[in-house]
Amino acid sequence: MDDDTNVVLIFYGDSMIHRMMRTSGSGRVRFKVSDKSCDTTRYNKKNGWYLEETFRYYRNNTPLEDKLCNKIAYLKNGILILKRNDIYEDYTKMRSIPPKK
Repeated sequence: MDDDTNVVLIFYGDSMIHRMMRTSGSGRVRFKVSDKSCDTTRYNKKNGWYLEETFRYYRNNTPLEDKLCNKIAYLKNGILILKRNDIYEDYTKMRSIPPKK
């Protein structure tokens, strides 16, 4: 993330990892990209691309699943800008990791 260089997104297969580089924090979510809005109350325009995160959390030892919808505001030349909860987050590609053979 450009504004907070501690945050790095790692995309691998159908998973996205939020890694905090200067601390030990990280979280893994499943993601999918769609041209259909995953949150019609917030993003009701038909034209656009969306990144939907599905994550698991626990409440009183009970596993629960929830989703978070991000509008892809920009994706070009190694720059990704997501709109998440009316806040823009911008990321710059650091490097590509080749897939395992």
